[in-house]
Amino acid sequence: MTHASDANSLPAADVIRRDHAMEVALARLLTTMMIIAAAVMLLGVVLLLTRPQPLAPMSEFATFTDMPREGADLRSLASIWAGVSRGQALAIMQAGLVLLIATPVLRVAATAAIFAKQRDWMYVGITLVVLASLGVGLAGLVK
Repeated sequence: MTHASDANSLPAADVIRRDHAMEVALARLLTTMMIIAAAVMLLGVVLLLTRPQPLAPMSEFATFTDMPREGADLRSLASIWAGVSRGQALAIMQAGLVLLIATPVLRVAATAAIFAKQRDWMYVGITLVVLASLGVGLAGLVK
């Protein structure tokens, strides 16, 4: 992430060291998010196996958009949170998937913040366009 504006203000070794430190911090953040997401999904699996609740047989599904009987429609964050607060296994597993999806989005947001700190406005703009594109896609505004 070395940029031309850095060459005027910092020695090259300092820029390399700073960029490496930022990459290490981002790697730790992403690793932590992945571990948390995996732990949440594993908790959901354990709950599903230890407290099984009746699910609709596969023959009752007309499409893949139909949901199992275990409570609310788990396609919105509010319904996922409501299911998690009730201890529903599928909602907890879905929350783990949301965390997993949020991990690369968090990476893009953190990268925008890093570029802003470096005052590299062109890359801030590009990164924010990518972040907006991810947001539009995840919100389901584009089909």
